[in-house]
Amino acid sequence: MRQSRYIKQIFILSIYLLLVIPVFAQSGEHKAIPDLPSTPRLVNDFADMLSPDEEALLETKLLQFENESSNEVTIVTVSNLDGMEVSAYALELGRKWNIGKEKKKNGVLLLASKDDRKINISPGYGLSGVLPDITCGRIIRQYMVPDFKSQHYYQGFDKATTAIIAASKGEFTNDEPNATTSKKGFTLFKLIFIIIALMIYFFFRRNSGNMYVSRRGYGSMGGAWLGGGLLGGGFGGGGDDNSSSGFGGFGGGGGGFDGGGASGSW
Repeated sequence: MRQSRYIKQIFILSIYLLLVIPVFAQSGEHKAIPDLPSTPRLVNDFADMLSPDEEALLETKLLQFENESSNEVTIVTVSNLDGMEVSAYALELGRKWNIGKEKKKNGVLLLASKDDRKINISPGYGLSGVLPDITCGRIIRQYMVPDFKSQHYYQGFDKATTAIIAASKGEFTNDEPNATTSKKGFTLFKLIFIIIALMIYFFFRRNSGNMYVSRRGYGSMGGAWLGGGLLGGGFGGGGDDNSSSGFGGFGGGGGGFDGGGASGSW
């Protein structure tokens, strides 16, 4: 009788946490970070720095590379960073969108803020070996800043993505299965473990001032870690689409961004 009552209480508590978690995650996430578009793309020009034809050319280029290698090189432009550091903005965005394949963590985010005149290149840790901080910084200085200063944004993105592709080509191949993994039911032990993990997470989050530590130092964690880390996220078009007809969406539970990469200004 007591065991049945205990199981019932655990079940009620778990349902409550599942209802409350999204509220906490959303409130901790910086409002400036855009949501993943309903139709995921590798080129997301929110700041209108590119013409439609230029967007299409870059999308085709990056899509072809994604189909060949599974690496997801993603361009995002925004009007401003809403007071955030460009590296922190890129970190939250990469985690929120789960750029990269789940098992490979092979996403690369190329972020530009038009009004702030800031650039950042952030690789997932699956590509940090071929795209270390020094390489990302060199790409920004040599291939982006000169063209961006003269407002030739397409040329800067084109040269930078060519350099990124050259550095990361061959690191991975597109061997991701299309079939989705079947979901297994939760046991009582798993349920208790999740509840304890969530309680610990929110306890430390409240008492640490929303700080995380990466190889770049300290920054704001927000709700992106919850989406891309603890719960694994799940954005995009439901798995990998390796066809050439269009980008299928970022891999659920992808991400793998740890603060690496480089930033610059023009």
